Amino acid sequence: MQKYLFFVFLFFCEITEAQNISRIDSLQSALVKSNPKEQVSLFLQLNDEYLGFDTEKAIKYAQEALQKAQSLQDKVLIALAHNHLANAYLQRSGSKDIQEAYKNYTQALNLVEKDNSPEAEKTKAKILSGLANVYFQWGEYKEASVLNLQSLKIREKYQDEYGKARCYNTAGIIYDALGDYKQAVVEYTKALNIYEKLKKKRETAGVLDNLASSLKLQLQTSETASPDYSQIIDYYNRSLKISEELEDHLAISRTLNNLGILAQSQKDYEKAQKYYEKSLESAVLSKEKQGLANTYANLGRLFGEKSRYDEALRFYEKALQIADEAQAKHELFRIFKERSKIYAQKGDFQNAYSDLLAANILEKQLNDLENLRIINNLTSRYEVERYQKELDKLRYEATIKEQENQIFWGFAIFLIFLATISAFFYYRQAQLKGKIANK
Repeated sequence: MQKYLFFVFLFFCEITEAQNISRIDSLQSALVKSNPKEQVSLFLQLNDEYLGFDTEKAIKYAQEALQKAQSLQDKVLIALAHNHLANAYLQRSGSKDIQEAYKNYTQALNLVEKDNSPEAEKTKAKILSGLANVYFQWGEYKEASVLNLQSLKIREKYQDEYGKARCYNTAGIIYDALGDYKQAVVEYTKALNIYEKLKKKRETAGVLDNLASSLKLQLQTSETASPDYSQIIDYYNRSLKISEELEDHLAISRTLNNLGILAQSQKDYEKAQKYYEKSLESAVLSKEKQGLANTYANLGRLFGEKSRYDEALRFYEKALQIADEAQAKHELFRIFKERSKIYAQKGDFQNAYSDLLAANILEKQLNDLENLRIINNLTSRYEVERYQKELDKLRYEATIKEQENQIFWGFAIFLIFLATISAFFYYRQAQLKGKIANK
């Protein structure tokens, strides 16, 4: 059973933690007195505030920012506006929205690709993270990982701790999708340490949720006879508490859904159903489609396990419609595979075969073991390159230090030599004067 990951929703947290009505009012008031360049920045901040709250307004403000940036002919600002617009399309996840997101990310990347200025490179890092979202949603994990590593390199160059944490979280999600839960936990833990240090509540809640889910899957795939879920439940509860404090319905929906999955895995169907229903309520409030698809699919599985097949099929149909619009391949694969079993149990073998065929096609695209090998190699090579650079830097510093020491001691010896010669000279002068005085 798939967990609901904190990934697609992370890209709009580059500036703000939660939607704030008073902040929106102040930004809109500031627009009146601002110059054109300041207006671009204000439109982008309004886009950030509305993401996860009102996607249509987020798109509107990103489009206004783009028009204003184009009138200024500022490539970096135009790229940044395209990036924000892509974020909004990806968040909306409607029909053809992912293509619009990809188009805007690509346009943004083309504008800053050859610009090595700090602002352009920082913008490029954000764009690469957004593109990683797109490729992950398409099931292209290799490409998502490559883009994520490229973004991480830039974040490290500019000592962007927040950006690094985001990249670690993304890496964890990719490993999760490939079933490498141990490495996913490593990546999530690195992200969590940074977010807690920076006191980023919303992001901390998201990574706690991902970490708990990965630990759960790691336990369930191990040979432990009586797994202990206490730490996992603690992580979920900590995440839920933070999200409730922030009134973040999107995050609340995510955690409630994952708590439902945990309860269902323990055959506590009544508790699981309650969690799923509460998750749906929060998903509706947040207007987040992928969360709805995930929870509908989980309800389908729940009713399938209870042998209530017609109800299960109704939930799967709702999930399928939303996942298809969002082009979420991993979710589609899961829905087709699970629905095929429901049809088979009902004796409808024609539909069961049709769904199984669709699931097999998607599985070939998603579960390519070569992807994991390539990603591990890429990550290892990157780590080796990074440590090699650090080692080269230390060697260079040691060489410089040695040279400085050689110069210092050479100069010191030279001074001592001069002092000795001078002392000897003055001594000889004094002796000569003494001899002359005695004559």
